[in-house]
Amino acid sequence: NQNGWFYEAWYKNNWKKRNHTLIKIQKISKRVIYQSKFCKSASKKLNNYISKNSSIIYNPALIKPKSKPKKALNKKNKFKIIVTGIFGVESRHILIPILKSIDYLDKRKLSSFVFKLEIYGVIKKDMKVSNWFSEYKKLYEKLYKKGLVFYKGRYDHRNLYSVLKDVNLAIHAKYKDPCPNAVIEKLQFGIPHIYSKSGGTPELIGDSGLPIVVRDVWNKMIEIDYKNLSKKIVKISSNYKTYNLNAIKQGKKFNFFDYISRHKKIFKELI
Repeated sequence: NQNGWFYEAWYKNNWKKRNHTLIKIQKISKRVIYQSKFCKSASKKLNNYISKNSSIIYNPALIKPKSKPKKALNKKNKFKIIVTGIFGVESRHILIPILKSIDYLDKRKLSSFVFKLEIYGVIKKDMKVSNWFSEYKKLYEKLYKKGLVFYKGRYDHRNLYSVLKDVNLAIHAKYKDPCPNAVIEKLQFGIPHIYSKSGGTPELIGDSGLPIVVRDVWNKMIEIDYKNLSKKIVKISSNYKTYNLNAIKQGKKFNFFDYISRHKKIFKELI
């Protein structure tokens, strides 16, 4: 089961050597399952190799929501935005443009709704000693004092429902994410996305969100445009019901039992 690949922007050591090891494993495998179309096409670009006997199977959603997601939003509603992840030294391209976007929304008074951003996940030690952490900290503290941004810390599947039940919008700004489980989980709760149009993320979201176009390179992480992000937050909020219903429909495609069934079929063919 092949997820992402090593490449220069993400892995600073000998990425070609690490990929070579993965290719050796694929060549002796009876079947290779790629977690997205991107995972398959990236193999061709990075390694000039694609397994001849392969399938594409997206990861499943493992949690069933306890109640139906919201299906409407009016101007009196508070609009909760969420970003999740494990944030390290390479995460500047994720966090800084998102915080700048919230600041831009506030300064320009673009929204007709009350909004706030919640950040869930882990901030690693290498982020805290990175050369951009002071920039993040200054922006975060400014927005926190205004009641616009909150860091909520780590979460896991046991409290996923309480985290996501009243979220209106997710931002997935990670560059070239191969098949993010975080996106699949949120779609199951009917949460629309604004996302970096890179990696396998666009395949998962479909028409249940809005993409932000970024350059296609492999030697550095490309961040989304924060002004564009701000405008798309407003756009989703103004037509929220459509995106919400599309997200509910899209989330049903990542059914755990379908995932099991497809694997059983493959195993029976090979054994």
